[in-house]
Amino acid sequence: MTIQTRNIHDGAVTSAKLKDDSITNASIGTDAVGAAEIVDGAVDGEHLALTLQTGYIPLDISLVRIISTNDYISTIEGGVPDGNTAPSYQRVNGATDKAARLIWAASSSVEVSFPCFVLPPDIDSSQPLYVKLRANMASGGMDTPTVAVSYFEGVGDTNAGSATAALSTTVATVSVTVTAANVGSAGAPVTIGLTPGAHTNEALNVYAAWVEYTRA
Repeated sequence: MTIQTRNIHDGAVTSAKLKDDSITNASIGTDAVGAAEIVDGAVDGEHLALTLQTGYIPLDISLVRIISTNDYISTIEGGVPDGNTAPSYQRVNGATDKAARLIWAASSSVEVSFPCFVLPPDIDSSQPLYVKLRANMASGGMDTPTVAVSYFEGVGDTNAGSATAALSTTVATVSVTVTAANVGSAGAPVTIGLTPGAHTNEALNVYAAWVEYTRA
């Protein structure tokens, strides 16, 4: 059972409800919670604030649509990436590594767009949010492109996104900051897109994407 702050109100837990010795070694187990379970400083105000105040919105890479100018590209796949499209959607290795990824072949910088979502009701719109990717280059280290992350709210907005840091052959998390001035209130619809920079020698891979925001 998880006990959270929203479950405990002022005066909800009193001496009448928690009688002397109602929680004992017999009910918890001697040394069930000790130094091995809780490292010094592991639970403090700073850690709790970071954990409880950070919200996550997953962006499913399997649901992106391939863009051609203003259109969702017209293919037999309906613009949904698979093994025949550019970018493609494939496993790393079906036999030994079943991680999925979007793959832009060398010299391909086609834009993709995630499905629209709305900002959640617990967002603190006075704080920035972050669009994050797990990505890398296929091999060799000859190309170190960035990925342009577009961020639009509603209709008629201007792009509040930017480019990530340069990618390398190591799978790493890269991030784009959307400033607080460009974060709307709860319910605002958001569209996020990805466009790789130039990479003429190697394929570019994206394994996961998500948004982090501050809860009110």
